[in-house]
Amino acid sequence: MLLAGATFALVSMLGGCASTTSHPEVPADQAHVETDYDYLIGPGDNVEIFVWGSPELSGTVPVRPDGKITTRLVEDIPASGKSPSQLARDIEKAYSEYVKSAVVSVIVNGFVGIPTQ
Repeated sequence: MLLAGATFALVSMLGGCASTTSHPEVPADQAHVETDYDYLIGPGDNVEIFVWGSPELSGTVPVRPDGKITTRLVEDIPASGKSPSQLARDIEKAYSEYVKSAVVSVIVNGFVGIPTQ
């Protein structure tokens, strides 16, 4: 019984410490912000390509004005308009001719992105 009374007193005291500062209301149209967004690679971006187990194939390449990249094994891979994951799968497919079971990651550095039209 004494423990229950002490707990009630502690909760009551802590409740008095709550902030009374009013927070502005979030407009209804901004209450739910879409967070599922994939960055699309565009001309001018630099993409870092990591090929697991093949450091000689890893490196950073620019996305050319025509939207393509050139890697150490394959020229003219379309990159513009793709997410980093999509580009990584395309590189894996292109490398499959040269590397057994290539595992590729793509990281975008120096974001420029696709210009609005």
